[in-house]
Amino acid sequence: MAKRRYAFSVVVEGVLECDPEVVDRVDDEWRKTFYHLMTEEQVVEMLAFNLVQERALSSLDGWGDCENSQAQVQSVDFMDWDVKRLP
Repeated sequence: MAKRRYAFSVVVEGVLECDPEVVDRVDDEWRKTFYHLMTEEQVVEMLAFNLVQERALSSLDGWGDCENSQAQVQSVDFMDWDVKRLP
């Protein structure tokens, strides 16, 4: 029997709490080695994207020497979702 395929989208809202050092470490030297994140919002977006998927802060490139407690998702609400079966 062939596997079925589905397309889905999920809208998530939440609260991320992090120590200022987690965001402030992203400077020009950090960007040369890791990612081109230019604003505080871009840094927090990347952190939230990864942490909401239950990845630990210390497992992320550029934050390996951080304690996981320095950035944590405090709450997550799934606001909307949609699933469609693909042909």
